[in-house]
Formats: sequence, structure tokens, C-alpha cells
Amino acid sequence: MVTESIGVSMTNERPFGVTGSTGRLGGMVAQRLAAAGVTQRLLVRDLGRAPALPVASAVRASYEDRDAIVAALDGVDVVFMASTHEGPDRLDQHFTFVDAAAEAGVEHIVYTSFFGASSDSTFTLAREPDT
Repeated sequence: MVTESIGVSMTNERPFGVTGSTGRLGGMVAQRLAAAGVTQRLLVRDLGRAPALPVASAVRASYEDRDAIVAALDGVDVVFMASTHEGPDRLDQHFTFVDAAAEAGVEHIVYTSFFGASSDSTFTLAREPDT
């Protein structure tokens, strides 16, 4: 459940959702959107690490918390989804996020992945089971 938020949206346009804004790639996406004046809703696990950006608000939501994701993405049409950290339940977390985003009414998900992702990739984050 989303229990805290920081920041205030300064426009009436629908926000662009961004995950991973505390990391390198998601942070770069959030910075560029902020520089362009795009209203954002940053989904973060730790509000204390959320970047302070103009026209952006941060909400607590992690990939495994379906209810928090649904609440955080309410009113969002497009979301940037950074691939989550390595772990045994990584794929389940991705499925949870995508299902929750659809439930929230998100129309487009921009997802980061890895070139050559497969079950036998030498780069562990690019390993995906054959489905």
C-alpha cells in the first residue's frame, strides 16, 4: 500500500511513471524527463533515496507489492519499467508489476531488457527461463 509521497505535481497533465529513478538508467530517464518539463510519478522502494526533481512526485512501491503499484500508477498512462535487481523471484516481480500496471489502467510500458537474453546467457541478469 502506498503510505507516503513526496513532491507535488506542478501541472495538470497526467504523469509519466518512472521506476528505477534511484539507479543509473532510471535516474537518467527521470532527469531527462524533468529537463523536458514532463510531469512524473517516481516509483521507489525508499522515499529517502528518491531524486528531488521539478514536476515530479515520489511514491513508495516495490515490484512485489501489487497493491502499492496499482495505487502508485493510478492516473498514469505510460510507465518506464527498469528491470529489477538480480534474485530468484525477479521474473515473478516483473509479472506482478506488469499485471498491476494493467489493472491500474496503464496503456504503455517501456521496459528495459538485455540484448541476447536467454536461459543460457553468461550475464546473469540477461538470463530468462524459456517460457
